Amino acid sequence: MFIEFPSNPNSEKLNIINSYVIDLTHTNNIVIRNSVAMIHIPTKKLGLIYRYDNDGRYNISMKLSNINSTLEVALEYVKTLNDNIRVPQELLRDLACIKSKEISKLTRLGRTIYYAYRWGAGKDDTLFSIYNYAYNLFTSKITKISSDLERDAKNYEYALSLINKVINEEKYTVFEDIATIVLSSSYIEDEFIKNNLQYLKVVANELLNNLCRKHKMALLVNENTNGHEIRLCINKNLNLDPDKIVNNIPDLLNLVNYLRYKTYITITFKNPEASTLDNAMKLCQMIISNSIQLIKS
Repeated sequence: MFIEFPSNPNSEKLNIINSYVIDLTHTNNIVIRNSVAMIHIPTKKLGLIYRYDNDGRYNISMKLSNINSTLEVALEYVKTLNDNIRVPQELLRDLACIKSKEISKLTRLGRTIYYAYRWGAGKDDTLFSIYNYAYNLFTSKITKISSDLERDAKNYEYALSLINKVINEEKYTVFEDIATIVLSSSYIEDEFIKNNLQYLKVVANELLNNLCRKHKMALLVNENTNGHEIRLCINKNLNLDPDKIVNNIPDLLNLVNYLRYKTYITITFKNPEASTLDNAMKLCQMIISNSIQLIKS
C-alpha cells in the first residue's frame, strides 16, 4: 500500500489515479480518475463520498448526515465493503473536537496527537508518524504514542507558552495601536525572537490573533520558503472592512496578491524576488500610515 501526502493539494498538476482520496476532490482543481474521494464539511456536519470513473467524471455515491470528522466518513464507507473497523469512541470525540476547534475538550491522547500535528504540519515525517499510530491502533489496538509524536507535541506546547512572553514583554512594535511583529531569519533586532524563531513561526497565527485582540490592528511579517508575506488582522470590535485597508493604498494591487478571510488578510508579492524583508517592512509602513485614519474614524 502506497501512502502520499501532497505538498500542494491545490496544484493543477496533481493527477490522482486508482486511489482512495481523503479531504480532496475535483473542486481543488486536480484530476482524479478511477478513485473514491471522501470529504467532511464541518459547517454542515455532512460527509460526501465521490466516485470517479476513468475519464474523471464523478457522482456522489453517498451523503452522510450528522458526521463529525473525515474518519467517520471513511468508517461509513468501509461498511459498504462488508468490513468493519472498531475505533475507540474517545478518538472519534477528539477528532470531532478538533474539527469544531474545541481544543480545551481534548483528552490527553487527543491533545498529544493534535499538538504533534500542529508542530509538524506539512512535514511528511510527522504525518507518517500519525498515520502509523492510527494504523497500529486500528489493526493491533496499540494505543501507546510514539516518542517522536510525544517530542513534537512538547515542542508545540512550548511554542504556545512563548506567546504570552512575546506579548507581556512587548517583543514587537506598536504605533497608533497598530502592532507589528517580524518573524524572519533576516531580522535580528530582538534576541528573544531570533533564538525562538523556529517555535514562534509554528504558532504565528495564534500570536497574530492575540496581538489583534490587544490592539486595534496587528501585522505579522512572516518568512516562508518563497520569501516574506504579510498577515493582517483587524480587531473585531473595530467593525472595519479589511478590503478598505488594501484599496486605500494606491497601486498596491499591481505589486501584490491578497486573500481575505473575515477580519484577516494575507498579502504576498506577485514577484517572489521582491519578497525581501526590506520590501515587506516598507509595505507594512505603507499599510500603517494609510490605516491610521481608518481605525480612528
